Amino acid sequence: MWRAEYCPDFPEVYCDCPFTYDDVTECEGAWYCDDILAISVEIMEYYDTNNDGTISLEDDIDPEHLEEINMYCDYNENGVTDACEVHACIVMIENDWRDEYCPDYGHLYCDCPFVVSECEGAWDCEDIYNISVETLNYYDTNYDGSINLEDAIESEHYEILVEYCDYNNDGTIDACEVHQCIVDCENAWRDEYCPDYGYIYCDCPFYTATCDGAWNCDDIYYISVDIINYYDTNYDGTINLEDEIDPEHLAEINEYCDYNGDGQVDSCEVHQCIVDIENEWRDEYCPDSEHVYCDCPF
Repeated sequence: MWRAEYCPDFPEVYCDCPFTYDDVTECEGAWYCDDILAISVEIMEYYDTNNDGTISLEDDIDPEHLEEINMYCDYNENGVTDACEVHACIVMIENDWRDEYCPDYGHLYCDCPFVVSECEGAWDCEDIYNISVETLNYYDTNYDGSINLEDAIESEHYEILVEYCDYNNDGTIDACEVHQCIVDCENAWRDEYCPDYGYIYCDCPFYTATCDGAWNCDDIYYISVDIINYYDTNYDGTINLEDEIDPEHLAEINEYCDYNGDGQVDSCEVHQCIVDIENEWRDEYCPDSEHVYCDCPF
């Protein structure tokens, strides 16, 4: 072909193969690039149920199965496996098979036949981890693994962080919530600047204490409402002697919940009293769990 293009007047060359078939290693059952392509297409058609070119939690797949796929095939560690990663993963599996069953046959090399979207400036899971660490180092001034009002933070700034990052609504932002918040920020950025690139999914790399039976701010709100509805019989927003309550019972409630010492307990004092009870319970039964912080909703 080269002679035909560059030396058309020069005769073609003909050479017999100097090798015998006995000299060429064979490997029965080996896959080739066409096989890898076909297998990759089948895998994507099966798992990529939303047809976005990736296998992710947006597809009809259980998290455990996705985690196993990502363990072997998510080469850029962004929490999803795109078509080229599937293809490269099948190539890797084939070459592992050749190493075991046909060690003299050589590895297979196939370029990815798929087009994968790119997104300049996108963060991967390592970036998100590093940003999370920087965020915690800056805001978590008492080094308890969370951001709350016990840190040296302005209340306005704290409220903004809670609005976007306090997923369990307990008034404090733990390390995993910081991490998830950065993930959500990254995915919101991708929606705007790289809508075809797909979302990133990153498991929380931090340890966060859990506490079975703990109340969050929603629980505390509903408990407060129940208490107010029960004791505030004249519906004036306070519990006092004008309600249908005996003085001894009111005195007990005032002892724990009358923070301003005016002889009655208003809705916000009831709410704060439940917060304090919850935090005392956490101190006793879940000492590694953070305190709950809830603004008065009344």
